[in-house]
Amino acid sequence: MIVIEGKGQIVQKFQDLGLEFYDFFDHLKVNSITTFNKHPLQRRPEVVILDYSALVENPMEIEDFKIHLNTYAGVVVICQTEDERKKAIDFANMVPKVLGIYGPKLDMKEAALLGNLLSYFWATTQEHRFFQQKMYQFSLEIDQLVQGAQEDMMRAQGLHEKLLPKRTQSVKGINFFSKYASGTGRGVEFFDIIQNGNKCSTVFLSTDSYLASGNLLSLLERHKNEGFKTDHFLKEAWADIATLQEGRGKPIEIDLGVIEVDLNELKMSFHGKSILKVIMDGKLIDVNQEFQLAKDKKITILSAGYVKNLNQLTIPFNVEKTYNQHAHLSPHELLNEMIIKVKSDQEFNKDMSDMVAVMMEVNRHGMHQV
Repeated sequence: MIVIEGKGQIVQKFQDLGLEFYDFFDHLKVNSITTFNKHPLQRRPEVVILDYSALVENPMEIEDFKIHLNTYAGVVVICQTEDERKKAIDFANMVPKVLGIYGPKLDMKEAALLGNLLSYFWATTQEHRFFQQKMYQFSLEIDQLVQGAQEDMMRAQGLHEKLLPKRTQSVKGINFFSKYASGTGRGVEFFDIIQNGNKCSTVFLSTDSYLASGNLLSLLERHKNEGFKTDHFLKEAWADIATLQEGRGKPIEIDLGVIEVDLNELKMSFHGKSILKVIMDGKLIDVNQEFQLAKDKKITILSAGYVKNLNQLTIPFNVEKTYNQHAHLSPHELLNEMIIKVKSDQEFNKDMSDMVAVMMEVNRHGMHQV
Protein backbone atom coordinates (compact mmCIF):
# COMPACT_ATOMS: atom_id res chain seq x y z
CA MET A 1 0.00 0.00 0.00
CA ILE A 2 1.12 3.56 -0.74
CA VAL A 3 0.26 6.60 1.34
CA ILE A 4 0.60 10.00 -0.34
CA GLU A 5 1.22 12.44 2.48
CA GLY A 6 0.39 16.14 2.50
CA LYS A 7 0.25 18.50 5.39
CA GLY A 8 -2.29 16.34 7.17
CA GLN A 9 0.19 13.69 8.45
CA ILE A 10 -2.47 11.00 8.02
CA VAL A 11 -0.25 8.08 9.03
CA GLN A 12 0.13 9.60 12.50
CA LYS A 13 -3.57 10.49 12.66
CA PHE A 14 -4.53 6.91 11.91
CA GLN A 15 -2.19 5.61 14.54
CA ASP A 16 -3.77 7.98 17.05
CA LEU A 17 -7.14 6.41 16.18
CA GLY A 18 -5.75 2.92 16.72
CA LEU A 19 -5.54 2.13 12.98
CA GLU A 20 -2.20 0.60 12.00
CA PHE A 21 -1.70 0.12 8.27
CA TYR A 22 0.45 -2.92 9.01
CA ASP A 23 -2.69 -4.61 10.35
CA PHE A 24 -3.91 -4.80 6.75
CA PHE A 25 -0.84 -4.73 4.50
CA ASP A 26 2.59 -6.33 4.78
CA HIS A 27 4.34 -3.25 3.45
CA LEU A 28 3.78 0.50 3.49
CA LYS A 29 5.33 3.21 1.34
CA VAL A 30 4.89 6.88 2.19
CA ASN A 31 5.43 9.14 -0.84
CA SER A 32 4.99 12.76 -1.73
CA ILE A 33 2.75 13.40 -4.74
CA THR A 34 5.85 14.28 -6.80
CA THR A 35 7.60 11.00 -5.94
CA PHE A 36 4.45 9.00 -6.65
CA ASN A 37 4.15 10.52 -10.13
CA LYS A 38 7.68 9.40 -10.96
CA HIS A 39 6.94 5.69 -10.46
CA PRO A 40 7.13 3.56 -13.64
CA LEU A 41 3.77 3.02 -15.31
CA GLN A 42 2.85 -0.61 -14.69
CA ARG A 43 -0.20 -2.47 -13.41
CA ARG A 44 -0.24 -2.83 -9.58
CA PRO A 45 -2.90 -4.52 -7.40
CA GLU A 46 -2.43 -1.95 -4.61
CA VAL A 47 -4.59 0.65 -2.87
CA VAL A 48 -3.43 4.27 -2.58
CA ILE A 49 -4.30 6.38 0.48
CA LEU A 50 -4.30 10.06 -0.57
CA ASP A 51 -4.08 13.05 1.73
CA TYR A 52 -6.07 15.38 -0.52
CA SER A 53 -4.08 18.38 0.67
CA ALA A 54 -1.19 16.98 -1.41
CA LEU A 55 -3.19 17.70 -4.59
CA VAL A 56 -4.39 21.08 -3.31
CA GLU A 57 -0.80 22.15 -2.68
CA ASN A 58 0.48 20.74 -6.00
CA PRO A 59 -2.16 21.47 -8.68
CA MET A 60 0.40 20.92 -11.48
CA GLU A 61 0.68 17.27 -10.43
CA ILE A 62 -3.05 16.45 -10.76
CA GLU A 63 -3.06 15.27 -14.39
CA ASP A 64 0.01 13.06 -13.90
CA PHE A 65 -1.57 11.66 -10.75
CA LYS A 66 -4.71 10.66 -12.69
CA ILE A 67 -2.58 8.81 -15.24
CA HIS A 68 -0.59 6.92 -12.60
CA LEU A 69 -3.70 6.18 -10.55
CA ASN A 70 -5.14 4.18 -13.47
CA THR A 71 -2.46 1.54 -12.86
CA TYR A 72 -3.60 0.94 -9.24
CA ALA A 73 -6.60 -0.87 -7.77
CA GLY A 74 -8.06 2.35 -6.35
CA VAL A 75 -7.59 5.33 -4.06
CA VAL A 76 -9.04 6.26 -0.66
CA VAL A 77 -9.15 10.04 -0.16
CA ILE A 78 -8.62 11.65 3.27
CA CYS A 79 -9.71 15.30 3.64
CA GLN A 80 -8.61 17.80 6.27
CA THR A 81 -11.28 20.47 5.65
CA GLU A 82 -14.83 20.76 4.28
CA ASP A 83 -13.45 22.68 1.30
CA GLU A 84 -11.11 19.78 0.53
CA ARG A 85 -14.02 17.36 0.80
CA LYS A 86 -16.06 19.32 -1.77
CA LYS A 87 -13.09 19.34 -4.15
CA ALA A 88 -12.51 15.63 -3.52
CA ILE A 89 -16.14 14.86 -4.46
CA ASP A 90 -15.68 16.77 -7.74
CA PHE A 91 -12.45 14.84 -8.28
CA ALA A 92 -14.25 11.53 -7.69
CA ASN A 93 -16.79 12.39 -10.38
CA MET A 94 -13.92 12.54 -12.88
CA VAL A 95 -11.86 9.63 -11.56
CA PRO A 96 -13.62 6.22 -11.24
CA LYS A 97 -10.76 4.83 -9.13
CA VAL A 98 -11.96 6.68 -5.97
CA LEU A 99 -13.12 4.05 -3.47
CA GLY A 100 -14.13 6.36 -0.65
CA ILE A 101 -13.79 9.88 0.81
CA TYR A 102 -13.17 10.27 4.55
CA GLY A 103 -12.85 13.35 6.83
CA PRO A 104 -12.50 16.06 7.77
CA LYS A 105 -13.97 14.74 11.03
CA LEU A 106 -12.35 11.33 11.08
CA ASP A 107 -13.45 9.60 14.28
CA MET A 108 -13.18 6.07 15.61
CA LYS A 109 -16.30 4.89 13.74
CA GLU A 110 -15.07 6.18 10.37
CA ALA A 111 -11.64 4.71 11.12
CA ALA A 112 -13.28 1.33 11.76
CA LEU A 113 -15.16 1.53 8.41
CA LEU A 114 -11.93 2.39 6.65
CA GLY A 115 -10.26 -0.54 8.39
CA ASN A 116 -12.96 -2.89 7.02
CA LEU A 117 -12.37 -1.53 3.51
CA LEU A 118 -8.61 -1.98 3.77
CA SER A 119 -9.03 -5.51 5.13
CA TYR A 120 -11.19 -6.40 2.13
CA PHE A 121 -8.67 -5.05 -0.37
CA TRP A 122 -5.79 -6.75 1.40
CA ALA A 123 -7.56 -10.12 1.12
CA THR A 124 -8.41 -9.45 -2.54
CA THR A 125 -4.81 -8.45 -3.28
CA GLN A 126 -3.48 -11.61 -1.68
CA GLU A 127 -5.87 -13.75 -3.73
CA HIS A 128 -4.80 -11.91 -6.89
CA ARG A 129 -1.12 -12.50 -6.17
CA PHE A 130 -1.73 -16.14 -5.36
CA PHE A 131 -3.66 -16.51 -8.63
CA GLN A 132 -0.83 -14.84 -10.58
CA GLN A 133 1.71 -17.21 -9.03
CA LYS A 134 -0.45 -20.23 -9.89
CA MET A 135 -0.99 -18.99 -13.47
CA TYR A 136 2.74 -18.41 -13.90
CA GLN A 137 3.50 -21.93 -12.69
CA PHE A 138 0.75 -23.31 -14.89
CA SER A 139 2.14 -21.47 -17.93
CA LEU A 140 5.57 -22.99 -17.29
CA GLU A 141 4.05 -26.47 -17.12
CA ILE A 142 2.06 -25.85 -20.32
CA ASP A 143 5.21 -24.63 -22.11
CA GLN A 144 7.01 -27.83 -21.10
CA LEU A 145 4.09 -29.98 -22.29
CA VAL A 146 3.86 -28.10 -25.60
CA GLN A 147 7.60 -28.38 -26.14
CA GLY A 148 7.47 -32.11 -25.45
CA ALA A 149 4.44 -32.51 -27.73
CA GLN A 150 6.16 -30.62 -30.52
CA GLU A 151 9.25 -32.80 -30.23
CA ASP A 152 7.08 -35.94 -30.29
CA MET A 153 5.16 -34.58 -33.27
CA MET A 154 8.35 -33.87 -35.24
CA ARG A 155 9.64 -37.38 -34.53
CA ALA A 156 6.30 -38.88 -35.54
CA GLN A 157 6.17 -36.83 -38.73
CA GLY A 158 9.69 -37.84 -39.68
CA LEU A 159 8.93 -41.49 -39.01
CA HIS A 160 5.65 -41.28 -40.94
CA GLU A 161 7.30 -39.78 -43.99
CA LYS A 162 10.31 -42.10 -43.83
CA LEU A 163 8.46 -45.36 -43.29
CA LEU A 164 5.15 -44.58 -44.98
CA PRO A 165 5.93 -42.28 -47.93
CA LYS A 166 3.53 -44.27 -50.12
CA ARG A 167 0.32 -46.07 -49.37
CA THR A 168 -1.38 -48.69 -51.50
CA GLN A 169 -4.75 -50.24 -50.74
CA SER A 170 -7.36 -52.11 -52.74
CA VAL A 171 -11.08 -52.05 -52.00
CA LYS A 172 -13.30 -54.30 -54.13
CA GLY A 173 -11.72 -53.51 -57.48
CA ILE A 174 -10.54 -49.94 -56.74
CA ASN A 175 -6.84 -49.39 -56.12
CA PHE A 176 -5.76 -46.47 -53.94
CA PHE A 177 -2.29 -44.91 -54.08
CA SER A 178 -1.10 -42.02 -51.92
CA LYS A 179 1.87 -39.78 -51.20
CA TYR A 180 2.14 -37.84 -47.96
CA ALA A 181 4.47 -34.94 -47.12
CA SER A 182 4.80 -33.36 -43.68
CA GLY A 183 4.87 -29.58 -43.36
CA THR A 184 6.67 -27.09 -41.17
CA GLY A 185 3.63 -25.35 -39.70
CA ARG A 186 1.24 -26.32 -36.96
CA GLY A 187 -1.77 -28.52 -37.55
CA VAL A 188 -2.67 -31.93 -38.90
CA GLU A 189 -3.48 -33.42 -42.32
CA PHE A 190 -5.11 -36.85 -42.36
CA PHE A 191 -6.99 -39.19 -44.66
CA ASP A 192 -8.47 -42.65 -44.26
CA ILE A 193 -10.14 -45.20 -46.54
CA ILE A 194 -13.19 -46.95 -45.09
CA GLN A 195 -15.34 -49.68 -46.61
CA ASN A 196 -18.80 -50.40 -45.28
CA GLY A 197 -20.89 -52.76 -47.41
CA ASN A 198 -21.06 -51.49 -50.96
CA LYS A 199 -19.75 -48.03 -50.04
CA CYS A 200 -16.12 -46.93 -49.96
CA SER A 201 -15.48 -43.60 -48.22
CA THR A 202 -12.25 -41.63 -48.29
CA VAL A 203 -12.18 -39.14 -45.42
CA PHE A 204 -9.96 -36.04 -45.67
CA LEU A 205 -9.26 -33.87 -42.61
CA SER A 206 -7.10 -30.75 -42.39
CA THR A 207 -6.97 -28.48 -39.32
CA ASP A 208 -4.64 -26.09 -37.49
CA SER A 209 -5.81 -27.39 -34.10
CA TYR A 210 -4.36 -30.50 -32.43
CA LEU A 211 -7.35 -30.52 -30.07
CA ALA A 212 -9.82 -30.58 -32.98
CA SER A 213 -7.87 -33.27 -34.83
CA GLY A 214 -7.78 -35.48 -31.72
CA ASN A 215 -11.53 -35.13 -31.17
CA LEU A 216 -12.39 -35.80 -34.81
CA LEU A 217 -10.05 -38.77 -35.19
CA SER A 218 -11.56 -40.34 -32.06
CA LEU A 219 -15.03 -39.70 -33.48
CA LEU A 220 -14.00 -41.27 -36.81
CA GLU A 221 -12.64 -44.36 -35.08
CA ARG A 222 -15.92 -44.81 -33.21
CA HIS A 223 -17.97 -44.50 -36.39
CA LYS A 224 -15.72 -47.02 -38.15
CA ASN A 225 -16.32 -49.51 -35.34
CA GLU A 226 -20.09 -48.91 -35.43
CA GLY A 227 -20.41 -49.22 -39.22
CA PHE A 228 -19.39 -46.03 -41.02
CA LYS A 229 -22.10 -43.91 -42.62
CA THR A 230 -20.94 -40.66 -44.20
CA ASP A 231 -23.96 -38.51 -43.31
CA HIS A 232 -24.04 -39.68 -39.67
CA PHE A 233 -20.31 -39.06 -39.23
CA LEU A 234 -20.37 -35.58 -40.78
CA LYS A 235 -23.44 -34.52 -38.79
CA GLU A 236 -21.77 -35.41 -35.48
CA ALA A 237 -18.40 -34.03 -36.61
CA TRP A 238 -19.81 -30.59 -37.45
CA ALA A 239 -21.66 -30.52 -34.12
CA ASP A 240 -18.36 -31.23 -32.31
CA ILE A 241 -16.62 -28.56 -34.37
CA ALA A 242 -19.30 -26.00 -33.47
CA THR A 243 -18.77 -26.81 -29.78
CA LEU A 244 -15.01 -26.37 -30.12
CA GLN A 245 -15.50 -23.00 -31.83
CA GLU A 246 -17.61 -21.58 -28.99
CA GLY A 247 -15.97 -18.75 -27.09
CA ARG A 248 -12.82 -18.70 -29.21
CA GLY A 249 -11.43 -15.35 -30.31
CA LYS A 250 -9.81 -16.86 -33.39
CA PRO A 251 -11.84 -19.57 -35.16
CA ILE A 252 -10.26 -22.99 -35.67
CA GLU A 253 -9.46 -23.74 -39.30
CA ILE A 254 -11.08 -27.07 -40.18
CA ASP A 255 -11.46 -28.64 -43.60
CA LEU A 256 -13.44 -31.89 -43.62
CA GLY A 257 -14.62 -33.77 -46.70
CA VAL A 258 -15.60 -37.30 -47.71
CA ILE A 259 -15.39 -38.76 -51.22
CA GLU A 260 -17.78 -41.70 -51.42
CA VAL A 261 -17.90 -44.38 -54.12
CA ASP A 262 -20.78 -46.78 -54.62
CA LEU A 263 -18.85 -49.98 -55.37
CA ASN A 264 -21.77 -51.60 -57.19
CA GLU A 265 -22.77 -48.73 -59.48
CA LEU A 266 -19.32 -47.05 -59.58
CA LYS A 267 -20.78 -43.64 -58.78
CA MET A 268 -18.62 -41.09 -56.98
CA SER A 269 -19.98 -38.24 -54.85
CA PHE A 270 -18.53 -35.61 -52.52
CA HIS A 271 -19.78 -34.70 -49.03
CA GLY A 272 -18.69 -32.11 -46.46
CA LYS A 273 -16.87 -28.78 -46.72
CA SER A 274 -13.43 -28.83 -48.28
CA ILE A 275 -11.17 -26.91 -50.68
CA LEU A 276 -9.57 -30.12 -51.96
CA LYS A 277 -9.13 -30.45 -55.74
CA VAL A 278 -10.05 -33.49 -57.85
CA ILE A 279 -8.53 -34.31 -61.24
CA MET A 280 -10.30 -36.67 -63.66
CA ASP A 281 -9.23 -37.26 -67.26
CA GLY A 282 -6.52 -34.65 -66.82
CA LYS A 283 -8.95 -31.87 -65.81
CA LEU A 284 -10.12 -30.38 -62.54
CA ILE A 285 -13.75 -31.27 -61.89
CA ASP A 286 -16.55 -29.74 -59.84
CA VAL A 287 -16.73 -31.95 -56.75
CA ASN A 288 -20.33 -30.92 -56.09
CA GLN A 289 -21.49 -33.15 -58.93
CA GLU A 290 -21.95 -36.92 -58.94
CA PHE A 291 -19.71 -38.80 -61.41
CA GLN A 292 -20.02 -42.14 -63.12
CA LEU A 293 -16.76 -44.07 -63.03
CA ALA A 294 -15.60 -46.66 -65.54
CA LYS A 295 -12.92 -49.36 -65.80
CA ASP A 296 -9.37 -47.95 -65.87
CA LYS A 297 -10.63 -44.53 -64.78
CA LYS A 298 -8.10 -42.60 -62.63
CA ILE A 299 -9.14 -39.93 -60.14
CA THR A 300 -6.52 -37.88 -58.28
CA ILE A 301 -7.42 -35.98 -55.09
CA LEU A 302 -5.19 -33.15 -53.86
CA SER A 303 -5.88 -32.47 -50.18
CA ALA A 304 -6.75 -29.16 -48.52
CA GLY A 305 -3.18 -28.90 -47.26
CA TYR A 306 -1.92 -29.31 -50.82
CA VAL A 307 -4.24 -26.54 -52.02
CA LYS A 308 -3.15 -24.20 -49.19
CA ASN A 309 0.50 -24.74 -50.10
CA LEU A 310 -0.26 -24.21 -53.78
CA ASN A 311 -1.99 -20.89 -53.03
CA GLN A 312 1.00 -19.73 -50.97
CA LEU A 313 3.44 -20.10 -53.85
CA THR A 314 4.77 -16.83 -55.20
CA ILE A 315 3.58 -17.97 -58.63
CA PRO A 316 1.10 -20.88 -58.31
CA PHE A 317 1.55 -23.43 -61.09
CA ASN A 318 -1.11 -24.97 -63.32
CA VAL A 319 -2.16 -28.23 -61.65
CA GLU A 320 -3.73 -29.71 -64.77
CA LYS A 321 -0.63 -29.00 -66.88
CA THR A 322 1.69 -30.54 -64.28
CA TYR A 323 -0.54 -33.61 -63.98
CA ASN A 324 -0.72 -34.15 -67.74
CA GLN A 325 3.04 -33.76 -68.12
CA HIS A 326 3.50 -36.78 -65.84
CA ALA A 327 0.36 -38.76 -66.71
CA HIS A 328 2.46 -41.47 -68.40
CA LEU A 329 4.16 -42.33 -65.10
CA SER A 330 3.05 -45.00 -62.65
CA PRO A 331 0.60 -43.84 -59.93
CA HIS A 332 3.31 -43.64 -57.27
CA GLU A 333 5.68 -41.74 -59.54
CA LEU A 334 2.97 -39.30 -60.67
CA LEU A 335 1.88 -38.51 -57.10
CA ASN A 336 5.48 -38.03 -56.10
CA GLU A 337 5.95 -35.49 -58.91
CA MET A 338 2.82 -33.60 -57.83
CA ILE A 339 4.16 -33.33 -54.27
CA ILE A 340 7.71 -32.42 -55.33
CA LYS A 341 6.38 -29.65 -57.58
CA VAL A 342 4.76 -27.91 -54.62
CA LYS A 343 7.72 -28.41 -52.28
CA SER A 344 10.40 -27.20 -54.66
CA ASP A 345 8.78 -24.82 -57.15
CA GLN A 346 8.86 -21.60 -55.13
CA GLU A 347 9.71 -20.28 -51.67
CA PHE A 348 6.76 -20.13 -49.29
CA ASN A 349 5.54 -16.93 -47.73
CA LYS A 350 4.29 -18.93 -44.75
CA ASP A 351 4.93 -22.28 -43.09
CA MET A 352 4.14 -25.25 -45.30
CA SER A 353 1.14 -27.37 -44.33
CA ASP A 354 1.03 -31.16 -44.26
CA MET A 355 -0.34 -32.45 -47.57
CA VAL A 356 -1.37 -35.62 -49.30
CA ALA A 357 -2.11 -36.64 -52.89
CA VAL A 358 -4.34 -39.68 -53.45
CA MET A 359 -5.13 -41.57 -56.67
CA MET A 360 -8.13 -43.86 -57.13
CA GLU A 361 -7.83 -46.29 -60.05
CA VAL A 362 -10.71 -48.54 -61.12
CA ASN A 363 -9.22 -51.98 -61.70
CA ARG A 364 -10.04 -53.37 -65.13
CA HIS A 365 -10.25 -56.83 -63.58
CA GLY A 366 -12.50 -55.75 -60.72
CA MET A 367 -16.02 -57.11 -60.54
CA HIS A 368 -18.77 -54.47 -60.35
CA GLN A 369 -22.49 -54.45 -60.88
CA VAL A 370 -23.46 -51.71 -63.34
